[in-house]
Amino acid sequence: MSFKDFVVWILIGLVLFLFGCWAINHYWISLSIIAALAAIVGGLLSVRVVRWYIYWAMARADFFFTEVPEAHFKVVTRFGGHKKTLLNKKDYKLAEEDVLADVEEVDNDGNKKTVQKTVVWKGDIVPLAPGEQAPASLPGGLFFVGWPGIDRVYSTEMKFVKSVSNGVKAYAKPEDSFYAKVDYPYAIVFEDCEDKSNLPLKGYATLLANVTGPGKSLFATANFYETMERLVLPSIRECLKAYSYDNPNDPDDKGTLRNISKDVLDEKIWAVLHEKNPRSPTRKDGSQMSVVDQLREDYGVEIVALRIVNIDPASAELRKLTLIKYLAERQADAAQAVARKEAEETEGRVVEAVARANGMTRKELEEKLKANPKLKGQSAIEGGFKEDFAHARDLLKRDRAGDGLEDIRIGNVDGTQLEPVAGVIGALLGLKQRQGARRKRGSSATSSKDAATKKDAESPPRQRTQQELEDDIKKL
Repeated sequence: MSFKDFVVWILIGLVLFLFGCWAINHYWISLSIIAALAAIVGGLLSVRVVRWYIYWAMARADFFFTEVPEAHFKVVTRFGGHKKTLLNKKDYKLAEEDVLADVEEVDNDGNKKTVQKTVVWKGDIVPLAPGEQAPASLPGGLFFVGWPGIDRVYSTEMKFVKSVSNGVKAYAKPEDSFYAKVDYPYAIVFEDCEDKSNLPLKGYATLLANVTGPGKSLFATANFYETMERLVLPSIRECLKAYSYDNPNDPDDKGTLRNISKDVLDEKIWAVLHEKNPRSPTRKDGSQMSVVDQLREDYGVEIVALRIVNIDPASAELRKLTLIKYLAERQADAAQAVARKEAEETEGRVVEAVARANGMTRKELEEKLKANPKLKGQSAIEGGFKEDFAHARDLLKRDRAGDGLEDIRIGNVDGTQLEPVAGVIGALLGLKQRQGARRKRGSSATSSKDAATKKDAESPPRQRTQQELEDDIKKL
């Protein structure tokens, strides 16, 4: 039997006893009992310690009185409706009316303007003004509830997740006293987020928040934690979607979620939470609210800070499957880049070999081909380089195939092998010497075929010495 029930039965018994005494006309007995009880109660109440114990016993049962711990608040309802809020917090009180203030805002066009907005709502927890005294109350955290049975202390089941040192911890228990403007580390758990590569992610963030509007936090939403989680999670998803979890080609990439500074990521999410949110309702004046504004104004919850604690792939197996497609795409891009690079290098070697074989620099040959692109497809008799380009490409193919090249591979002084293009040039020079197909430049390029043949017969091409070949190769 509770203390409250005990007192009720004592009162009922006393009433029945007095009624019986009255029924048998023994008024003196009833008066004596009443006087004795009054003397006993008066004597007990005159002793402070006894009086406090009586208050404590009654407060334990919320009978006439209730106990509110420091930095907490309780809500009293009358017939189910909100009647009053009991606040026990040093140097704080409940605002008695709305407070307006001039606030500077920036409109959609970037223009600054001063508007009058509500910054404090009636019933919010606000600090006492300098020199202001806290409202008078009973000693300590003792508060008067009201009439038993009519006025009740509000109680509800609180469900939330707390961020602890080694992870998160879920709570679900009935509560009748709540933290009053005390920063609490709530955990925002996310399991359905994705990174830039559509990799499912899981993790949690610590959200430091406090209750500034007791009435709103309990009656404007069924569970202010679930409402806070529902509003904050989209901003976290939006920020995570802008990054890849990791870079398979560079494990130390600082631009990935795996290696990015948590401070940088926290600042980005914090900035998004303060941006005007199109999903939030508009104020009466038509202005848009951010997530932080909506929680503060509509639900009486103030967000103080946010910190991403942990981000991981949803599962190792799913991570592998997701990376297969990602790596395949990256490898395909890399293969195309290598192919383009090899084609450019091959063409460069061919041009270099043809230029050296014809006694000119690569730049000179490129300028000549730029001035007259047809020279690349014209034969040597016509003053072109068709045969030289064909021979150079053929030699490069043979060199790559490992067939080896004749009369080439003049090594360096230390016995090491020259670059592949050097061998091509040597082979091409030797081939031209054996064929006697060295072209004449200048006026001889315009002479007739017979004259060129006759001159070649009378003056065979001068054979290039070994030293000249080495000099040409060293120039590379």
